[in-house]
Amino acid sequence: MKNLTIIFPILLLLIISAGCSSDGKNSRTQLPDISLYDRDDLEKARKLAKQGVDPFSTAVDSLKMAADKAMMQGPFSVMQKKMTPPSGDKHDYLSQGPYWWPNPDTPDGLPYVRHDGIVNPEYYDYDSRTLGRMSASVLTLSLAWFYTGHDLYAGKALELLRTWFLDPATRMNPHLEYGQAIPGRTEGRGIGIIETGNLVRVVNGIGMLKGAEAMNEEDLQGLKAWFDQYTHWLISSKNGMDERMYFNNHGTSYDSQVATFAIFAGQDSVASMILDSVGIKRISRQIEPDGSQPFELRRTKAMSYSIKNLRHLIENAILAEHFGIDLWNYESDKGGSIRLAIEYLIPFYSGGEEFTYQQIGGVESLADDLYELLLMVADKYDSEILREALDAIPASPPDHDIFHLLTPVF
Repeated sequence: MKNLTIIFPILLLLIISAGCSSDGKNSRTQLPDISLYDRDDLEKARKLAKQGVDPFSTAVDSLKMAADKAMMQGPFSVMQKKMTPPSGDKHDYLSQGPYWWPNPDTPDGLPYVRHDGIVNPEYYDYDSRTLGRMSASVLTLSLAWFYTGHDLYAGKALELLRTWFLDPATRMNPHLEYGQAIPGRTEGRGIGIIETGNLVRVVNGIGMLKGAEAMNEEDLQGLKAWFDQYTHWLISSKNGMDERMYFNNHGTSYDSQVATFAIFAGQDSVASMILDSVGIKRISRQIEPDGSQPFELRRTKAMSYSIKNLRHLIENAILAEHFGIDLWNYESDKGGSIRLAIEYLIPFYSGGEEFTYQQIGGVESLADDLYELLLMVADKYDSEILREALDAIPASPPDHDIFHLLTPVF
């Protein structure tokens, strides 16, 4: 395993240095600009929405309200934080581990101590919340332009993108050396990379802006260059390699990030290599024969992290389809699979079964998150259990109305 840990990133770097292989170039004409969502389905849903067909028509109304709010937000920048990273450059992203608190046994509170699942309010003083708000706004505005054609939405989305990624005065440097720092312990960790999982939404939002007047070729190439540099850092840095080897949802998120960013940047062979390892590296190790995810169930937010990890596995399965890799039906030697992991969670919401693991805040508030996952896999499995669950677990408007526009079910 140690040799594999060393060799894998070297292979990826060699691929990047050489550029896309001939296979990569051939697949480039086939790969979509919206990698997580089906453009044909989105266009069909757009047509039905214009005809007044629900849930799409109602969802567009909700989307426009959300986009109108997003029009009033931002722009967002790493330069807005009050703190300066250890590098002295505020263009460097900086965040603090969410579950780390001042030490009550020392005069200066150092080193910080961990309380899993309990967020220290200091966490919100850094770049993580700003990144999340920017990412959500870009996706909302891009989706709103796609469904309405209103140029103001696209223009605002591009303003946010230029500010975060392109403008020399406000852009984020394409690395995460100082992600999830812990006062008194470390200036940054690989674990912080999970925060840029938000950028997966950004990349898909950029794809939705195809054809918008506001999107020019210079902007597009600049965005691709930024993500190409960030992908290189994810593969070559110590923090990146640490996160790739992480055994739970952190490692799964890393895979979906690298694959998404590599596809966008034109490094298809890198994405293919990452996704080809998901079956043996993630599904086989993370999912038991009954569908449980023990690495997530040991946490104080066991249901939250079970859903989170499953979401990343689903993202990887969608991305893998573009390369002819079938993760939907992958089954480990011991019998674990994505389908079983979904079916394991359903009875806690639609079957009255008690969730006996710890979940701070309770499991009820997570029904919407499970509903979203069910929409994402609705056309992947011929499963009566999944179909009944979609009817039994109601979606709460307006946010999940909008999700029907991302993953329409006809």
